[in-house]
Amino acid sequence: MQRMLLVPICLLAVALSEQPPAGVRFELVGRHGTGHFDMSTSEVPAWHAASRRLFVVNAAEGLDIIDIAEPAALRRIAVRRQVGATSVAVHGDLVAWAVAGSAPGARGLVRLLDGDGRDRARLAVGFGPDMVTFTPDGTKLLVACEGECPAPSAGASTGTLVDPHGTVAIIDLADGIGTATVTELGFDAFEVQRSALIERGLRVVSPGRSLAEDLEPEYIAMAPDGRHAFVTLQENNAIAVIDLERREVRSIEPLGFRDCSRPGMGIDAVVDGVGDPRPVPVLAMYQPDAIVAFDHDGVTWLVTANEGEAREGSFNEAITWRQAMAMRNGTASLAREPEPWGELLVSCVPAPASAGGGLCAFGTRSVSLWRFDPETSRISLAWDSGEAIERLIAERTPALFNADHRRGPNVDARSLSKGPEPEGLALATISGRRLVFVAFERSGGVMALDLTDPARPSFVGRFDSRDPLVDLSVDLDRYGIPDHWESAGDLGPEAMTFIPSASSPTGEDLLVVCNEVSGTTTILRVITE
Repeated sequence: MQRMLLVPICLLAVALSEQPPAGVRFELVGRHGTGHFDMSTSEVPAWHAASRRLFVVNAAEGLDIIDIAEPAALRRIAVRRQVGATSVAVHGDLVAWAVAGSAPGARGLVRLLDGDGRDRARLAVGFGPDMVTFTPDGTKLLVACEGECPAPSAGASTGTLVDPHGTVAIIDLADGIGTATVTELGFDAFEVQRSALIERGLRVVSPGRSLAEDLEPEYIAMAPDGRHAFVTLQENNAIAVIDLERREVRSIEPLGFRDCSRPGMGIDAVVDGVGDPRPVPVLAMYQPDAIVAFDHDGVTWLVTANEGEAREGSFNEAITWRQAMAMRNGTASLAREPEPWGELLVSCVPAPASAGGGLCAFGTRSVSLWRFDPETSRISLAWDSGEAIERLIAERTPALFNADHRRGPNVDARSLSKGPEPEGLALATISGRRLVFVAFERSGGVMALDLTDPARPSFVGRFDSRDPLVDLSVDLDRYGIPDHWESAGDLGPEAMTFIPSASSPTGEDLLVVCNEVSGTTTILRVITE
């Protein structure tokens, strides 16, 4: 049986010690605010170049259409109202908009619009569509249908579908919208591989669920040649490889674990008001959210934002390290362990024996670079940023270190659970340089990672538009919302899109950041030095 769970430290050297490439600067150009706090009113952006408009998922209302012809003066010109909007993508003049089902157990749909926001078609897909994206040539549309169970106990006596299967829908648009067909790919065929996949690092921890029920597709990246798609299975700590020519799930690739006890691979797991990642005796599950793909010298590379995610609902996976140690030692005593990381949240289900059976923290708080082998369909780790992200935030914006996006100032508030939470990714090429922008859901802000040479990754810039001195824990109104929250700036970045200078309304390279807690859509000018 293959043993590949713990990655050799030689693969994980962070390139910060080498001479880095030239830096990247960000300048705030414009911002559009919905005026709503913590209602996910700015989640996912998509750029329609011909009309110079952004289509932005506003979960409270539907789909906002924002004119950015003058980026310094953004204005919403229309809203398509729809409950349950989750994702949006644009190819040419076609806009694809994913919408969750209107009731638990109801299938989702994809609405196809033209560039003016007019309906062209509606297509049924799987349960809980969470992300939609086009193939590079626009002939196919892929939808990650999470199949997340909102209330597993509900419907047990009513016959309602309780735990829908996670799937990936392929919508064929090659012959036009009028003849579009939907192919739904599931994971039932992998049940026979269940034990082997778990030994390799797949996480299937919910009691009583089949593999098809437990797997939850989250985010999709397209190979530049359009032959493969890569789907993150966040809670399951894996990536599914989709063969688009055969229209099948080719493999499930477990991502294994990172040993946080090794130098340079630590995390900050102590709430002491100081940003100081250290080696901790736990394994961290990568559990990526966003993923992007690019080609370099004929090789397909993947980049993941390793946010982490615990199971919640009918089965709550997260417990503290000291609780897990008490369970392991066969005692009900929860006396505080002397170790300072005793309150770190870990999974109640340890790693498999092939990884030493260690305790597993949620997310590596890092960005990883993976290499894809199309012959074997295997994905192998080439580089991980280790503790570099936490360390850089501690050095450059200490007041935001592992801060929460609903309160502040609150340094270290998230150190016990997933840290800064790398969430969104956007890929760009500027002046011959390949850059990946990384957004952090909790602490806020964006970092630029230079991957022009995949052998020498390097962080080259950071931007923060959040005021860490604004205290969001006081002066709450009757709804528990801070009266002065808008003065805190951008909170909770979720997703991004890059607008290259060739199609930009200003002729400059722009980055659009959606911030779900502050409800703001922010445009940044990207300047390479």
